[in-house]
Amino acid sequence: AIVDTRYQISDALRFEGLLTGTDLGVDRRANINDGVATVDSHEYVFEPRLRFGSGGRFSGVAGLYLYRSDQDETLDFLAFQTYQDRIRTAAAFGEATIPLGGSPFDLIAGARYEQEKHERQRGLAASGRRVRQGSFVVKGRIAHASPVVAGSQPAV
Repeated sequence: AIVDTRYQISDALRFEGLLTGTDLGVDRRANINDGVATVDSHEYVFEPRLRFGSGGRFSGVAGLYLYRSDQDETLDFLAFQTYQDRIRTAAAFGEATIPLGGSPFDLIAGARYEQEKHERQRGLAASGRRVRQGSFVVKGRIAHASPVVAGSQPAV
């Protein structure tokens, strides 16, 4: 299921929201010990964003990205195995286009901070692994400003 919504708060500010949900089931048949497998997966994404700019050269976006995945697997290949995967991701991001004075150039700057947690359990015992990782990415560039056509939205 997908819900994609937009709400114009003012001439210069718009809320956008994306919500998705996926339910996936796989049932692979084969001879015993040859790769019989089942997968039961549930994934959810929520991404709210605020876009700003009123049609001029100054514009941008800021938002969050939240992801959740739960997956249970069984595999009968040489031996019967079970796995449970859990992934959680949270990120904050932003990007802005800023005119550089009276010049025809713009500074485009952005950043993203992300944290992810992945847990995998194997079998009935509590054997498994947990991984936590985070990243922070910054980008920037100078671009020649394109003329804005009346009625168009700047690319963000």
